Amino acid sequence: MSNGWKLKASDITINKSGNSNSTENADFYGTNAALIVTKGTVTVKNSTLETNKTGSPIIYSTGKITVDKVNGTSNNAQAVVVEGKNSAKGNRGSNNKTDSSGVMIYQSASGDAGEEAGTFTSNDLTISIDKNSSYYKSSPMFFVTNTNAKINLKSTKLEFGSAVLLSAKTTNEWGKSGSNGGNVTMNLKDEDIEGNMEIDDISSLTLNLTNSTLKTTINNNNTAKSIKLKLSSNSKIILTGDSYITNLDDEDESYSNIDLNGYILYVNGKKLDI
Repeated sequence: MSNGWKLKASDITINKSGNSNSTENADFYGTNAALIVTKGTVTVKNSTLETNKTGSPIIYSTGKITVDKVNGTSNNAQAVVVEGKNSAKGNRGSNNKTDSSGVMIYQSASGDAGEEAGTFTSNDLTISIDKNSSYYKSSPMFFVTNTNAKINLKSTKLEFGSAVLLSAKTTNEWGKSGSNGGNVTMNLKDEDIEGNMEIDDISSLTLNLTNSTLKTTINNNNTAKSIKLKLSSNSKIILTGDSYITNLDDEDESYSNIDLNGYILYVNGKKLDI
């Protein structure tokens, strides 16, 4: 006999409205309440989801959440929030649109989520920040603060207007000043995307490309604590501005898969000569 339990529901509609401010509300209604939120394990398939209240993302994970063929729209919050040592995963053609930002990974002081790395995984997914949103030109697609994070993207389409693919930095809202940055590992596989990496002086990035092309400016202000870049021989990086990294691991020893595009790539303080 199983020690757990499983709930399966089909052909249902979940409406999110009301004035409650608690994500602990059983109906998940109101402001600051995600539509899918759990401390356990949840899988949602073949669904259409929408939130309209401030601070109410489609997914808020303090557990393990997987969505498969889900169309979601978040009109006043992130599409996905992962808190602490937890995960959210989207598969196969899901389309998640959001108003205020894309995906946020962080650690709060609520005690709801275990510490260590939070994980977001996307496979054949589309994530869009709405062009009509007032946040369209300012919100990064991924924002990480006060935690370690892993972002895995495979065959994923990203639509956003800020030109910032990743922002990892401190804020005044969570954590202890001086130690509340974002330490990110981003794995790109079978990707062709564009966006800059903004990393502050208490944050770090490990960026791994496999069979992928990335147009980017990395750490343009030379502020990051550390930036590690790893390229497979069938990957390519095209610079859109001067970039600063601390470590380069390229399977192509000739660096023919690095297109400086008229800019400079500094590796541990030294100009890369190609």
